[in-house]
Amino acid sequence: MGDDGGPLRCSAPAVASAAAFTRWFLRRSKSATPPRSALTGARAALEILIGAPVLSVELTGSPSGELIRDYLLARRRGVRSNLHAQSILSIPPIGAPMLNGRRFHAARTNITRAHHEGITCRELPESERPRVLRELNEPGSLLERTVDRWWVAERPDRSAAGVASATADQKWALLNLLVAPRYTARYLLHTYMVFSLQASGVRYLTHRGPSALAIPPGLLYLQARLGYGIVNLRLVPGRLAGSPAVA
Repeated sequence: MGDDGGPLRCSAPAVASAAAFTRWFLRRSKSATPPRSALTGARAALEILIGAPVLSVELTGSPSGELIRDYLLARRRGVRSNLHAQSILSIPPIGAPMLNGRRFHAARTNITRAHHEGITCRELPESERPRVLRELNEPGSLLERTVDRWWVAERPDRSAAGVASATADQKWALLNLLVAPRYTARYLLHTYMVFSLQASGVRYLTHRGPSALAIPPGLLYLQARLGYGIVNLRLVPGRLAGSPAVA
């Protein structure tokens, strides 16, 4: 998938070792414990940062494309950290199988449980977003990016069970928010969102937040079960012709 080969799976043992070391080294969590071997973890983290496959990012000049570009090029302490060791999901073309095989058994199981719980998903119109955020105790400031696409997971009584939003360009989308108190709803909502992006022609999904080596272990676990991989990103100069993905 990348320029230099496929992505490194988030479920790979080297990723777990590197992530444990990175979280401990950066102290991103008060509960972060020292890795079993700091030297092994440091070596794994360095190998991933340097040797992860490179994936080119092509964006349009649309408002969505510019938002994603600005995010990827933002500097932290002089470093464009949003380009390195990033979790991405490769979205297959329409009609291609998704979540097939043994590695996706947990995802399929949780999606089935969500259906049994009566949870359904749909795209969320702008007029309903403030209510859904209030129901889930999420800040209203998330509504500031008006170009984003939104999705909601609902219980049988139509109350919100989860919400997701993404900035979607022609080939790339940036996941800004994925919140669901129950993990079953989280799996179903993410999958529904990916199918929606797939129908719009989006090929890759990345997420807003720290490097894959620094995200909370629960999120890394979820990404591993959903098929994310780790790559280094390279932003292609210029702008693609055309429009961003639409519903």
